[in-house]
Amino acid sequence: MINTGNDALRIDVTLDDVSLQQTDMGDISVMLGDHQCVLQNKNALMGVLTVTAPQLPKESAGILNLTVTVGSLGTFQTTWEFMKPPSPRVDMMSVKINDAERNPLWLKLRGVNSTYATTKIEFKILNLHAKFGHDFDELQVWFAKTQRVVAKMANRMDATWTIEQNGRDVDFSFELDVRGVPEDHHELSVHVLHSSMFQQLINFTQSVQVKDMSVPLVIDGAVAPPPF
Repeated sequence: MINTGNDALRIDVTLDDVSLQQTDMGDISVMLGDHQCVLQNKNALMGVLTVTAPQLPKESAGILNLTVTVGSLGTFQTTWEFMKPPSPRVDMMSVKINDAERNPLWLKLRGVNSTYATTKIEFKILNLHAKFGHDFDELQVWFAKTQRVVAKMANRMDATWTIEQNGRDVDFSFELDVRGVPEDHHELSVHVLHSSMFQQLINFTQSVQVKDMSVPLVIDGAVAPPPF
């Protein structure tokens, strides 16, 4: 079972009860579906072939035939399951708002003329990597049905957002302007683009509440100041 971007996955193929001759070495073909594998070992006389699997497109996911053809001996075949690469998703446990965890998620209501213009939001997007077929050079943040942030990899000097590729995942942080967003629960999503073309949508799995914190809270008879 392999994914696209398999990092040159090595496959050992054993041909039972087959005696390969030196003359067969130049006439061996190994196919995974319609894709050619690269034969690695130069001495397969013991009947064990070592090949490098090709990088497969996501559309090839499913059961494929692994076919070995030896010129003088014929064709040998078995099945191989190609598992579709994992889909990108937001790690909701990583979400922070103004450097703090909030559960449930909420933002303070801001008037259109508020001097507190933005709120910092950061989180991890899992499995967003080219090795899984998820190429991207731009992330757009949509909140309350409106595009709020455009983060283009070509403009890394922008101080309002950061994108860091850490292994197979992406750490994403940005300043979100919520001035004028009405008090309610709103959806937050990330649009993934490559070469200005939309690729996929990654949604928060819970809504983000914008709530009016101007009314002081009463806690055990004491008035607590509203948070920023």
